[in-house]
Amino acid sequence: MNVRLKMIVTNPVEKSDGEPRPFLGLENLESRTGRALVVDLPLKAAEDAVIHRDGDVLFSKLRPYLAKSYLPRREATGTGELLVLRPGRRINPRFLFYSSLSQPWVDWASTTAYGTKMPRTSWELMGEYRIWLPTIDEQRRIADFLDGETARIDRLMELMKSQDKLLSSRRRAVLSSVWDPEVQVARLGYFLSLVTSGPRGWGEYASNEGNLFFRSANLRRDSTEPKLTAVTYVEPPASALAESTRSAVHLDDVLVGITGANTGWVCLANQEIVGANVSQHVCLLRPSRFVSGKWLAYLLSSPAVQDSLLGSQYGGTKTQLSLPDLRDLKVPIPELRRQKVVADEIQHQIVAIESERDARARQLALLADRRQALITAAVTGQLDVTTARPAHDRDL
Repeated sequence: MNVRLKMIVTNPVEKSDGEPRPFLGLENLESRTGRALVVDLPLKAAEDAVIHRDGDVLFSKLRPYLAKSYLPRREATGTGELLVLRPGRRINPRFLFYSSLSQPWVDWASTTAYGTKMPRTSWELMGEYRIWLPTIDEQRRIADFLDGETARIDRLMELMKSQDKLLSSRRRAVLSSVWDPEVQVARLGYFLSLVTSGPRGWGEYASNEGNLFFRSANLRRDSTEPKLTAVTYVEPPASALAESTRSAVHLDDVLVGITGANTGWVCLANQEIVGANVSQHVCLLRPSRFVSGKWLAYLLSSPAVQDSLLGSQYGGTKTQLSLPDLRDLKVPIPELRRQKVVADEIQHQIVAIESERDARARQLALLADRRQALITAAVTGQLDVTTARPAHDRDL
């Protein structure tokens, strides 16, 4: 039997008294898992906070496609962007919680939301959602089944995340080998033929065609390859020809983020981005004939240099790295032939590590899809949990 949510659930809105109380913000909730990202909620005095109690189900009104749900175990307060859903006697709280993580629920919340940049749903909209409502005993059986199955999947996912952290540590160790303590350090600028950033204000030249505009968003945290999933183009005027030529990427240039969260991220220019213009938030380093671009990219990605770069940042809300600081970096620069040997060795190991990390990422994505599909099937009646085999009798 399918019933409207508002027939079996209420939406009490009880404001806090402004005293410091445990506070749940949207940033404390993990998308699509129903988990809180903090063990102990921070105390916050907010009169506009909404009180929730043990047994309520919380669902984010803001950007509902993120599927942020939570089943609190104690009374606390939360942001007004959370819908407080209080189950009536006909619906089990855990069954309601799992229903709020199902694909039909999320689809309904997303498609009926209003607003473009910051879409929101509301109790009036969610109250019209039609939820499958088996008997209360069947709801408990479904919730018990999902408790066990999701816990098993979560354990596997945590194991894979731990393995990825180990691989990330291994990558850092490999990159550390680029720093040769037996070579005397020298100022990096002596070994570069060009150090520049892109011209300011070129966002106004954005176009659907022209030169690729390489921004800090095209850098990767743990890779020297460019990220080209979201690209922008620029078509500068003829009067900006000199600036366009100067900021154009050549093969084996090294690009470094110099503002904001992407400061210090490194990219080695390949054929895909040759001719691109860098933005003002990216520094272009062109190696001289005494330096290998690949080796330089690995050197700048090494833990020692990264620590130095991050320590050189300045500014407040949006930190920056200056071009003189990059030029003045003191680094060991062996002779060119040694650079190439070291860079090839590092590349061989990095490729193997990244291959393993990619495999883990694919497995994590499959497990996350499996988790939601299982929840959806169980709370919509597509899966009879009474005939499902126990987890220890089968593989995922």
